[in-house]
Amino acid sequence: MSQQATCKFLCTDVDPQHPGKPMPAEVSLQTQYDENAPEDTHFTRFTPAGYMKMTIDNPALEGFFVSGQFYRIVLEPWA
Repeated sequence: MSQQATCKFLCTDVDPQHPGKPMPAEVSLQTQYDENAPEDTHFTRFTPAGYMKMTIDNPALEGFFVSGQFYRIVLEPWA
C-alpha cells in the first residue's frame, strides 16, 4: 500500500547566493494557516506547523519559486 502526505507551503523567500546571478538560490517555505481556507483547516488539523529551506541550482527551476506563492508538496516513500 502506497502512502503519501500532501502539504501546502508558502514561499517566504528566494535568496540568490551570488550577486547578479539567479542560481544557486536558497528557497524558504513554511506553512501558513488561513481559517477562511477550507484546505488549511483540514491540513492544520493534522500537521499544524512546518518549515523547509533548500538550495536549488537547477536552471530549469529558475523563476519557479516566487516569494508569496503557495506550493503543494507531496511526500511519499522513496522506493
